[in-house]
Amino acid sequence: MPRPASRRTSTAAVLLALALTAGACSGDDDGDEASDSPSSDATAQPAPEMKVQSRVMTVAGELSKRKRRVVARDVGAVVDRWFDAAYLGGDYPRKHIGDAWPGFTVGARRLAKRERTLTSNALLVDNIDGVEAVRKVVRVDVFSPKRRPAGATARFRLVYDTTGDIARRVDVRGRLLLTRTQGRWRVFGFDMVRSTRPRKGVEAS
Repeated sequence: MPRPASRRTSTAAVLLALALTAGACSGDDDGDEASDSPSSDATAQPAPEMKVQSRVMTVAGELSKRKRRVVARDVGAVVDRWFDAAYLGGDYPRKHIGDAWPGFTVGARRLAKRERTLTSNALLVDNIDGVEAVRKVVRVDVFSPKRRPAGATARFRLVYDTTGDIARRVDVRGRLLLTRTQGRWRVFGFDMVRSTRPRKGVEAS
């Protein structure tokens, strides 16, 4: 029986992403705006509709119930955009993953691109003909000094099935680190693990 394959980012990779975010708070986001423009590969078609389940779990500081709902919605939307661009959306099969990291800072995107077989579906794009989301969950811990949300950790889990030459159930989970600058949430760091296993009732390729 095949053992699930898994990969994890190193602590050094996360620390590098943290270091690279320094520029994001001092003008780096201006250059990031242009790179947020979707490429033809990443956004050809939206993924099958499944709403992300997002809610705030803990708050360091104070945050009203209304603002908690807003943070859960906005952070959940950032994570969900990444889910779709990196793993669920677009046409399959194809040769390239495209821009799979919308909402990431320049530094975090650079790091994620180097780890593309973990942070996106790059390992499978030319061997599958479809993707179906099974579960999308985001749990948010918020840093809120002076009753204003300034930072967040999004603990996420994405489960999806692939069809085609490689029929697998893929489970991606971990943390995204986000900062709020100029009224927008941006991902500046990540730590995650990805596992795959043959789908039940489907012969392994």
